[in-house]
Amino acid sequence: MPRDHTDLRLAAATAFVAALYDLSRSSPRAWRRADAVGRTCGIVGQRLEQAIGDAVGAGLVDRRVDDGALVLLTDLGRAIVERKASQ
Repeated sequence: MPRDHTDLRLAAATAFVAALYDLSRSSPRAWRRADAVGRTCGIVGQRLEQAIGDAVGAGLVDRRVDDGALVLLTDLGRAIVERKASQ
């Protein structure tokens, strides 16, 4: 049975946040290129923009004001991923 649009958006945002967490482990305060993070988890184009927007809206990711191509996991985003990983 196909999943609805909301489930697909949630799955994409979750995958993006998890990939950003994995890429940021060694330096969690370093900005990452959103397209590189997206490629890591297989999300590109409009779906990537939607995933980033959803993650930013949820407070899990920050987008750099002077360069929207750069993203950073927030403390909340990092805490949620770490909590899920420890379960």
